[in-house]
Amino acid sequence: MALEPTETSCFFGSFASKAADNGYSVIPIEPGQKRPQRTVRKWSERGASPASDKLLASWVQKFPDHGVGIVGGRIIGVDIDVLDQSLATRLQNAASGILGDTPLIRVGLAPKRLMVYRASGPIPSISSGKVDLVGIGRQFVALGIHPETLQPYQWIGDGTPFDTPFNGLPEVTGYSVDAFMQ
Repeated sequence: MALEPTETSCFFGSFASKAADNGYSVIPIEPGQKRPQRTVRKWSERGASPASDKLLASWVQKFPDHGVGIVGGRIIGVDIDVLDQSLATRLQNAASGILGDTPLIRVGLAPKRLMVYRASGPIPSISSGKVDLVGIGRQFVALGIHPETLQPYQWIGDGTPFDTPFNGLPEVTGYSVDAFMQ
C-alpha cells in the first residue's frame, strides 16, 4: 500500500497525527535519514506511550517535512535485513508462522522488510544474524524517504500505522519472539 502525502516533503506534518491517533508512539525522523530529529530528547523513552497532544502538535509545527518514526516498546518490529528475495520470504514466513500474520509490513530497500507487532510486555531489542528485533530503546521509520533508494518507504501488507489501530495488531510475547529469533 503506497501513501502519498500532499507534498513529498511533509510526511510528519501529514501523517504523524494519524499514527498517534491509532495508538503508536511517533517521533520525527530527519529527512532522508533513519535517525530521529537530533533535538528530540529522550525519544527512546517514548515507546511506553504516545506523545501528549501538545508535544505532538509542537513537533508537527516544527518538523512537518520530517519522516515519521515509531518507537519500539509497546510495538516491535521484526526487521529482516536480507537482500536475497528467497531468504527474505522464508524468514517472513517463519515470522508469520511463529508470531502470526501481521497486516503491517514495510519495505525500504527491497527485498528487505520490517514486520510490525504489538508487544504483550517489555521486549528488548536484539539482533540475530540478519534479523533485528526493534524493541525497547530503538525505533523504525514508518514513512519517509529511504536514504539509499531515495524513494518513499512502502507498506506492502494489508495496512499502515496510519489506518491500522495499535490494538488491531497481533500480540506477541517475549517467549514467542525468543522462539522466532532462535
